Amino acid sequence: MPLKPERPWHEIKAYSRAIAEHLAQTLPDRFTSKITKSKRTNKIFIDYLRNASGATAVAAYSTRARPNAPVSTPIAWDELSENLRSDSYTLSNIRDRLQHRGDDPWVEYFILKQRITAAMARKYGI
Repeated sequence: MPLKPERPWHEIKAYSRAIAEHLAQTLPDRFTSKITKSKRTNKIFIDYLRNASGATAVAAYSTRARPNAPVSTPIAWDELSENLRSDSYTLSNIRDRLQHRGDDPWVEYFILKQRITAAMARKYGI
């Protein structure tokens, strides 16, 4: 979630962890905050661990070092399905996907800048 850079790393990490754990507790059949692959089966992993100084993440449209060169790809909610896999988009088909789609599914990402309000911080203990 795009945030205005107003708070220190440790607060952002604590807040993102609280949100991830809240989702996992509220909808445990759908979400998990556990990085262990065996605990992520058929669940959406909410990765709060990227919110730390020095943490790394794969940039959008980066290739992965796997067979067929899958590409890390932003997707829209309407593109989610049970058939979508982490290797669905590759170097050989990503251009067609983007041309077919016609727009950037994350167009608002770079415009939207949210704040963690004082009330939100209190609610999640930061």
